[in-house]
Amino acid sequence: MSEEELNIKIGARIAQIRRDNGLSQSDLAAIIDSEKQNVSRLERGLVNPGLYFLYKVSDALQISLKDLLDFEN
Repeated sequence: MSEEELNIKIGARIAQIRRDNGLSQSDLAAIIDSEKQNVSRLERGLVNPGLYFLYKVSDALQISLKDLLDFEN
């Protein structure tokens, strides 16, 4: 899997979980103290997020980092 493919899979997983939790991109951005544009770019796979940023996102979505990255199922 390429880096680009991985970023797209992570972004799609975050978007899915965010929507399942009834949150908008703006809501998630506010919780993690970021900009909506950053969340949008993350969900579209346009950025390679750092581990701490992914931790903040998983915490905001109330799931473990392991579950956040479980996009193979």
